[in-house]
Amino acid sequence: MYLKTLALQDIRNYPDLKIDFQPGLNIILGANAAGKSNLLEAIFFLHLGRSLRVFDEQEMLRWGQPEGYITAEIANAIGTQHIGIRLAKDQEKKIQINKKNISSPRGLRTIAPAVMLSSKDGELISGEPVLRRGFLNQLLIQIEAEYSYRLLKLKRVILSRNEILKQIRDERQNPDSLDIWNQQLQKEADYITGKRRQVITTLQETANQVGQSLNPDPRREISLEYKTNCPEDETNWPKVWLMIQQEEIKQARTLIGPQRDDVEVIIDKGEGVKNLRLFGSQGEQTLTAYILRLSQAKVIEQEQQQRPLILADDIFAEIDAQTQGQMVQYLRQQEQVFLAATDRERIKDIADPKTLYQAQNNTCSRIV
Repeated sequence: MYLKTLALQDIRNYPDLKIDFQPGLNIILGANAAGKSNLLEAIFFLHLGRSLRVFDEQEMLRWGQPEGYITAEIANAIGTQHIGIRLAKDQEKKIQINKKNISSPRGLRTIAPAVMLSSKDGELISGEPVLRRGFLNQLLIQIEAEYSYRLLKLKRVILSRNEILKQIRDERQNPDSLDIWNQQLQKEADYITGKRRQVITTLQETANQVGQSLNPDPRREISLEYKTNCPEDETNWPKVWLMIQQEEIKQARTLIGPQRDDVEVIIDKGEGVKNLRLFGSQGEQTLTAYILRLSQAKVIEQEQQQRPLILADDIFAEIDAQTQGQMVQYLRQQEQVFLAATDRERIKDIADPKTLYQAQNNTCSRIV
């Protein structure tokens, strides 16, 4: 699977752009603010059906324009697929696949699967648990059709349950009214934590394989430890409810569930284990985050039987020269990669890239 053609009309800094791509390594050069990240954002939009950078997608419209379009041709095993996305001020976005309107962006995920790496990925390791939960959720949404629905249902259950807890605290509701919400929370929690446990096992195995490609060291082992306050044995839930009920009523807040999960990333180099969030260097955290992102791509490939697009935005800043070279060699083995860099110096050792583009003056064109 690869992206053949991308066209942008009044999206970000591009008034009217059409660009053809080839399989393999596509390198996009440009100064800061030249529009490299805008291109990657538009490509990822084809997969996710929304922006990774802004909540309000209307911010993607070129300044002063009422509407904008992202269109693309994707080549996959069954032929060429056409994707069209329209963004407009004060209107819902519209998405078409092969000129047919779709009601949900879920249909894009198997047509244009993609994984994004960026220079900020170190925060996946060093940041708050919500970032690691988000990573797991994104991967599971990509490979499990039901997962996004169950996440949404969990959110609704928690909101309703919190309201009941508030009413009980204010003596406007009987504590027995929690029972039905406890059952619903348990049902969604069992599903979500079960899926997370499964994917973490797969991710850990894949991450160690990818890690040896990017940073060969037979002593280095990555472990992913899933942290949840949900019982793995469903028969233990009644005990949990009894233990936490009074505190939940006091706080009027649900204190148990997948919304509080975390993943600890542990590194063992044969000299003892190290919690990477607490004791890892910035470079080590960034490299491990890249390994997890590339492992995400491998898991998608295994599940969908097609290799996702790899988008890499200024990824060399936090890794050393040797690792940069190994990263490039790894990326060149993928079906299609979009690598954004600020100048030729960053990619001077890359021999004969298939395509090289320059982003400048609100356009992007091939220069090699």
